[in-house]
Amino acid sequence: MSGAIAEAMRKWARKPADLYPTPADCTYSLLPHIADLLPAEARILEPACADGQMVRPLQEFGYTVEGTDLRPDILGGRGGIDFLAPPAGALSHGYYDAVITNPPFSVAEQFIRRALEEAPVVAMLLKAQYWNTKNRKKLFRETKPFKELNLTWRPAFLEKERGKSPLMDCMWVIWVEGHQGPCTTEMIDRLLECPVNVKGM
Repeated sequence: MSGAIAEAMRKWARKPADLYPTPADCTYSLLPHIADLLPAEARILEPACADGQMVRPLQEFGYTVEGTDLRPDILGGRGGIDFLAPPAGALSHGYYDAVITNPPFSVAEQFIRRALEEAPVVAMLLKAQYWNTKNRKKLFRETKPFKELNLTWRPAFLEKERGKSPLMDCMWVIWVEGHQGPCTTEMIDRLLECPVNVKGM
C-alpha cells in the first residue's frame, strides 16, 4: 500500500527547476486585458520560455517576442540566459515594452522585481494565493500592482502526466509603471483561441 501512495505522490511532486509549461489558454485569456496597455507590435520579453508555449500565443497576437531561459537546451528562444543575472549584452534595459511570463515559483519575487526594472508593463502568472504570506504583502505594497486577473478555471500545466483534474488556482498580476492607485481585481474567462488584436488590424 505504501508503495502505491508513494507513486501517487510522486506524480504531484514539484518539477525540477519549477518547469510548468503554460497552456495557451492562459496566455490567450490575458491578451484582451493588456492590449490597451501596449502598442500593437509591442516588444515582449518572456524570460522563462522553456519550450515556447507562452511565446507562440503572444506572437500570434502580433507582438514581437524574445524568449530566453536559464536552461541551455530549450526550443522557445535563447537558452543559457539567467534573467536574474544575465550575461553582459544579453538583455537591453528599456528595449522591451513588457515582460510577460510564468515565473519559477521558487524565485517569483526576484522575477517580479527584476521585470519591473526591465519594462514598463509586467504580467506574471502566479498562484491565486500568492499574496497570502507576510513577506509577499510587503512585496505587494512596494511594487503596487495595477490589476489582478483571476482565472475562472484551473490550468492543466501537466495534463499528459497528471490528467485533466488540475489542483492549482491561478491569477495574472499586471504592473504598470507609474501606477499609484489601488489594485483592481477581475475574473477572466477562458479563451481557447487567440483573440483579435484590434490595434493591429
